[in-house]
Amino acid sequence: MGKKSVRLLVFLAIVLLTIAGRYYPAVGSFPAVASPFVFVGSLCGQVNAGTLMFSAGMVLPLLALAVCLLYKRFLCRYVCPLGFCLSCVRSCVRRKPKSSGDSKKSRRRSFPKLGIVIALTTWLGCLISSASFLWLDPFVLFQSGFLTDMTFDYRYGTLLAFLLFPVVFLLVMEIIQPAFWCGKICPLGGTQDLCALPLQLTAHKSTNNLSEEIIKERRRELLLTVFVLGLPVINTVFYSPLLRPERKRFVAFRPPGAQDEPLFPALCTRCNSCVQHCPTKLLQRVNLSGGTYGTPVAVFTREDGTLSYCEKECRKCSEVCPSGAIRNFSLEEKERYKIGTAVFDFPNCLLYEDSECTICGRECPYEAIKYVWSEEEYRKVVVVDKKICNGCGKCAAVCPVCKKSGTDEKSKPLRIVSY
Repeated sequence: MGKKSVRLLVFLAIVLLTIAGRYYPAVGSFPAVASPFVFVGSLCGQVNAGTLMFSAGMVLPLLALAVCLLYKRFLCRYVCPLGFCLSCVRSCVRRKPKSSGDSKKSRRRSFPKLGIVIALTTWLGCLISSASFLWLDPFVLFQSGFLTDMTFDYRYGTLLAFLLFPVVFLLVMEIIQPAFWCGKICPLGGTQDLCALPLQLTAHKSTNNLSEEIIKERRRELLLTVFVLGLPVINTVFYSPLLRPERKRFVAFRPPGAQDEPLFPALCTRCNSCVQHCPTKLLQRVNLSGGTYGTPVAVFTREDGTLSYCEKECRKCSEVCPSGAIRNFSLEEKERYKIGTAVFDFPNCLLYEDSECTICGRECPYEAIKYVWSEEEYRKVVVVDKKICNGCGKCAAVCPVCKKSGTDEKSKPLRIVSY
């Protein structure tokens, strides 16, 4: 069996796994979890959060790293689905004569390998809770760009621009400058180059015939790496709310089990898996209005006025997250991973009008809502136990007044606020 046949079979297997992930969430994130680039970034994020734990899911990326130590760019040659698509485009483009392509080829060779720089910058960003480029992983781009369900309750244009534009841009780039993304930009390729670096240094040391061109290229890459690695540090010092408390941090309802800000957007790959598998469609992507674009947030009230909530017996977002931005928790642990806290505004409640309504207390999955007699009001009032409340939003979703109020938050008796 030839190399092309192997690549085709692996590509079809990844496509089938991604499609099967729509029905079996743990399977859908399998390709991204196996990426060494995402794996190292996840480890850096876990070290930052102080939750470093070894699991059976680490075997596959560690095995991929071990293979890349022996075979240079093994994942690019046989596994990467986006690389396979780009190679198909490359083979369909008519090649120019060698005489006219020599100058472009020499310029491309002199261009530094940004993949290594992007990989190192991303890992440093995850380690210090700063900006990262985990979303540039080719497995993530392929999964979110080609096989994304377009039936979510948010702006279709925003989704199309964010998901499809990078992939279309890479396909056009492949026509204009073949193999430029794979050879110079791809962070997964840079990760594999870092794995093969010891063997390259050993080979150069044994032959001892480094040309001036290679030495100049190494110097350019070193200077570029030092410069770009300083960007996350600058970002942390000037923009991170950890070191600059006076700056307002982005207030959003993150999925249950999400890492604290600003580590969450640094670890999030924007793969859209959690949004796709949310059964109540509570999770949506951040649009251009604020926050880190493309990261998931919990939206309890949609633009059309319909309400949503987080089911107590659901942990699908935890199962499909490939990078650890959402912790892998059990249903028993979910109670301590709060989304927010329910706040009660009694004058808007039906009980204030002497109507018999106890639906919010009956439907609360955590039994955090109690009806207590108030001497001041001389009637029963609703009390929310903030220690028990998970902020799932079901109380507001079943409240008849909240349903009628739509998007008018001021007239609702129950609202979810950040805790």
